[in-house]
Amino acid sequence: NSNWLKREALLKILQQRTTRQPEPVEPELRARSDRQAELPLSFAQQRLWFLAQLDGVSATYHIPLALRLQGRLDTAAWQRALDTLLDRHEALRSVFVAVQGQPQVRLLPVGTALPVTHHDLRDAPDAQQLLQAISAQEAHTPFDLEHGPLIRARLVRL
Repeated sequence: NSNWLKREALLKILQQRTTRQPEPVEPELRARSDRQAELPLSFAQQRLWFLAQLDGVSATYHIPLALRLQGRLDTAAWQRALDTLLDRHEALRSVFVAVQGQPQVRLLPVGTALPVTHHDLRDAPDAQQLLQAISAQEAHTPFDLEHGPLIRARLVRL
């Protein structure tokens, strides 16, 4: 009954593999820093650049997002997280430059800090109205395509 023994051994191996939890693997998050020269624009970037040349930069491509957090916020950790986000995504570090009249993409260097604007409305009697005004202003403020970055952050304390 060697077939029966082989079958039992194979079942045991398969059972061990299916019941064992895999080791969690955290990928190493590293920004690419090997792109130093200007790059050609993608078709979407060409469209954005062309429209910005015709009409000026608009808020058409803005994706405003607001999060309401309760409790304590470690602002230093939040800043590091935002800086890491900027480091990891070349699209957010992209700026548009003209080289010999042709639009090109230049990447802001890895390690560029994301500027965060702080507002403290905790003692303001009209905090909700001020918050709405800040939100509307942020949603309609164009990005500087030549200097970047193409992401902004504000911290509003209520």
